[in-house]
Amino acid sequence: MVRGCLAVDGIDSVPVPSGSKGIHVYGGLDGSRDSDTVTAYGKSIADVLAERHPDLVVTNIRKVVRKGRILIDWSQNRAAKTTVAPYSLRGRLRPTVACPRTWDELLAGLEQVEHSRALRLLKVRPCPFAALMSRE
Repeated sequence: MVRGCLAVDGIDSVPVPSGSKGIHVYGGLDGSRDSDTVTAYGKSIADVLAERHPDLVVTNIRKVVRKGRILIDWSQNRAAKTTVAPYSLRGRLRPTVACPRTWDELLAGLEQVEHSRALRLLKVRPCPFAALMSRE
């Protein structure tokens, strides 16, 4: 859903399972927008999706409201927020990685990737995030 909204606006995107519970969706921007503009854009996408799919999508972070639904945390786009960077390890007994994935890889379901698997993925296919980084 988010991917489709971004694509309509000509924005390529890459899903990055966070290494914890969720997925961050990174979009390739040209640098002309400030943080407030990007935040407002993210909120508008979240609001549209929550309106179209009220049984599936919420924008309210309160756990009691979002139970059984997908939270689109549009506020993560604010300049003051911190987000785990791609390929960061999570400090756990079995470390997982914020590993950029392809959209096709996510069709099988959300899977957090351990560090050894992230390294294997990089050996068998290019990093999906690289395409966003190389845009001029």
